[in-house]
Amino acid sequence: WSPHPRLAAGVVVAAIQQRLVLPEQVDAELARAGRIRHKVAIRDALAGAASGGESVSEIDLGPLLRRAGLPSFRRQASLSGHRRDVEVDLPDGSVLVIEVDGPSHDSPEARWRDADRDTEVAADGKLLVRLPAFAIRHDPSDVVRRLDRIRRAALGRREHR
Repeated sequence: WSPHPRLAAGVVVAAIQQRLVLPEQVDAELARAGRIRHKVAIRDALAGAASGGESVSEIDLGPLLRRAGLPSFRRQASLSGHRRDVEVDLPDGSVLVIEVDGPSHDSPEARWRDADRDTEVAADGKLLVRLPAFAIRHDPSDVVRRLDRIRRAALGRREHR
């Protein structure tokens, strides 16, 4: 029904994120449905959701990490009792935590809760970057550039040890 593949994928990922349906169930329905609009986008989103992506923006981050030279990452990593969107092992042995923030993170209360959680990340000795979902969608090249800069800095730290 959706004119946009990204919106169709987002609806499916939201249902999975809300625990209304499992990725395998959606995949089985897609197989039975035959030809449907945006099937490729939905299948791609299903693969990302099955590996822990809880939003289309989180799923979109995976290819950007690979383009930045960070091919190995963990989705929904647990730290101090909270799940983090993505954790990446950097070349110097440090860990980068990436939080993908959608519009729900824009209120003062949400920013304060995020700051509290960010303190836990810092206390655990990990680096943290918050990426707006908007940037992942509208300026992926800049996101790749920033992530590559972090990777190169970690390489430099490793060489100075």
